[in-house]
Amino acid sequence: MAYGDVVSGCSVFFREWLPHWVNVQRRKSVAVEHVGRNRVLIHLPKKGLAVRKSLTAKTIEIVTRDGRDLVAEWREPPGRD
Repeated sequence: MAYGDVVSGCSVFFREWLPHWVNVQRRKSVAVEHVGRNRVLIHLPKKGLAVRKSLTAKTIEIVTRDGRDLVAEWREPPGRD
């Protein structure tokens, strides 16, 4: 998939590092946009904002409705130009 692709209806699981604690997020139906090398934007519709996450993070899962693992598809190996 190319940069700029948007997939709707994804289930995501990630951690947010906030001052003084870590917040674990699990969302069931969000849009995910591939914005750059190993980077995605997770659009949270109820909050009206987007969270930028790295695909190389220790804890991140993005699964589509049909069961595809977008982290595995969109992650690029290190050292590739």
